[in-house]
Amino acid sequence: DGIKSTTRNLLFPNDNHAQNDLHRRLFRAVLPRTSWESFQNLPHSGYTMTYRCENTDRVFAIRQLSESVMGFTTGVTPNKFKCKTTEWEDRTITKEANGKEEDHRTKERLRNYFIDFPDDVQQWIDAVDPRSIYENDVYDIDILEKWRYNNCCVLVGDAAHAMSPSLGQGANIGLEDSTELASFLGPVLREGSYNTCLANALDQFWKARFNRVKEVHEASRKGSNNANKEFREWVFGWKPSFYPEYHKQST
Repeated sequence: DGIKSTTRNLLFPNDNHAQNDLHRRLFRAVLPRTSWESFQNLPHSGYTMTYRCENTDRVFAIRQLSESVMGFTTGVTPNKFKCKTTEWEDRTITKEANGKEEDHRTKERLRNYFIDFPDDVQQWIDAVDPRSIYENDVYDIDILEKWRYNNCCVLVGDAAHAMSPSLGQGANIGLEDSTELASFLGPVLREGSYNTCLANALDQFWKARFNRVKEVHEASRKGSNNANKEFREWVFGWKPSFYPEYHKQST
């Protein structure tokens, strides 16, 4: 149930659940075809077009999400780049309070953070509907040292290891958790030996996941510049522990 997991807080009240402020801000938006069909410089399907300023740690990335929808994701580190509107307040509370007015303020903040970027970027910002921009500050949590509570509950995904979205792996790692958990629970459910095997299966699940999750979590905290080719191949080459068994059955 996410980075603010109520379940985690109830099951492990003595662990550190503090959210770590990574001093990073994201703006994300989607645009329908009518907003961009006249643009000349578009990323090819399946590719991302990225503009980056290393000195000020700013990134503007555009990708095609479907045949009729484009999306962009931006990242800024406000203490490395000062713009005219850098007030640091809770965006969720502000937006709920001010509605449409805050939508336009959000777009103005986005524009000011990327005011010196190429004309293509200005074109995308101009085209986006202020209501479609989602702005949030980035947090993570330290990975919990244990995810199982007795034999009745186990944490997966953000509840156990919420991470920075800088590598785009948070949801993927959560899906891996679920797949791996199923691969360990499968034999227990088939054999029906719940009392003797369930605790062991949950512990084996944790052991299979912890080091991998820790490495991706640490790389995400450092930022995308650490995602070299070898690391990406390792991330995307993952298979569940019992993959050979499932693969054999499916063929």
